[in-house]
Amino acid sequence: NQTGTGLGYHSLSGGMELVTDSITRMLIQGQTGNVGIGDSSPVSLFTVGNGDLFQVKPTGHVLGPKGSETSPGYSFTADSDTGMWTYGGAPFNKYIQFSIDGVVASSISPTSLSTNGALFAGGQIYATGTTPFEPAYTFIDDLEKGMYSAGQDLGFSTNGLNRMIITDAGNVGIGTTNPTQKFVVTGGDICLGT
Repeated sequence: NQTGTGLGYHSLSGGMELVTDSITRMLIQGQTGNVGIGDSSPVSLFTVGNGDLFQVKPTGHVLGPKGSETSPGYSFTADSDTGMWTYGGAPFNKYIQFSIDGVVASSISPTSLSTNGALFAGGQIYATGTTPFEPAYTFIDDLEKGMYSAGQDLGFSTNGLNRMIITDAGNVGIGTTNPTQKFVVTGGDICLGT
C-alpha cells in the first residue's frame, strides 16, 4: 500500500471514497448513495467530472455538457469534433446543433430545422404555411415568396401575394384564385413567342 492510496470512510458525506495520491478519485455518498468519479459532491445518481459534467439521474436520464461547435457535448472517441451540442437561452432561442469536423452541419429549434447543405427525406415532408404572405415552403432571404396550401389547392406567391394557383381539379390560374378552366390568366396581357 502506498501512502495516500486506498478505500476509506468519507467523513463529509458519511460514505466511502477511493483515494490515490491523496486525492479522492471516486466517492459514494452515505446520505444519497450518489456516485461521483472526479466529483467530490455528486448531485445525481452517477456523475463524472468536477462540476457534474456528465450525470445519470435516478430516472435514467443522461445529462451531458453543453459543448460547442468544435467540441460537442456528445461526440466520438475517434472524431471528437463531430457530434451534438446545444446553445441558447430562452425556450424559443434554444438549439440542438450537429457538427461535423468542427463545422455546424444542422440545427434544430422548437420552431425550425436548418441545414447547411441539401436536405434529403426518405418520406414526405410536412409544412403548415397556408397563406401567400406566410407560405409553407419559402426562402430565408424572402419569406413572402414560396409555395403554400390553399385549402385543397396549391398556391404560389411572391411579395406576399398569390401569383398562381393549381386547383385540386387540375385547373391553373394566374392572377386568379378560382380558375374555372384548365388555364386562366387574368389582369394582364398574354404574350406567346418573341
